[in-house]
Amino acid sequence: MPATLETLLGLYKEQADQARHHEELRATVTNVVIAVAGALFALVRLDQGGASLQRPMGAFLVALGVFGALVSAKHYERNRHHARLARAYRQAIEALDPGTKVKRRPARKKHERRFPRLKRIPLWSLWVGIHAFVCGVGVMLMFA
Repeated sequence: MPATLETLLGLYKEQADQARHHEELRATVTNVVIAVAGALFALVRLDQGGASLQRPMGAFLVALGVFGALVSAKHYERNRHHARLARAYRQAIEALDPGTKVKRRPARKKHERRFPRLKRIPLWSLWVGIHAFVCGVGVMLMFA
């Protein structure tokens, strides 16, 4: 294998790994936010008076949800950055070695036919939606 192709393959793999890493970090942050939110919500429910912790914990949940949404969106942005770089390296590999080119369009079309409705929902919006839900719970606690 020529050195140039080997270098491009290494660079492609690094970018693909970085993109995957940001998806894993996004999932980890979301898990932490949900765990903390659940614990705080339980603490508010266990409080005898109810009102003493409800508003401050609600405000904290709003802040936690906003933070989680921003971190999730940032990890999505970084994932897209690394995925685009990986695509550029893959295209350079395909230009150097045309035998490596894969026809992606038929697979994409088949996938779109199989999942026509789900295809239209951006995954990042679902991740951010989880954090928006935490915000909503916080708002409910603050004003209930």
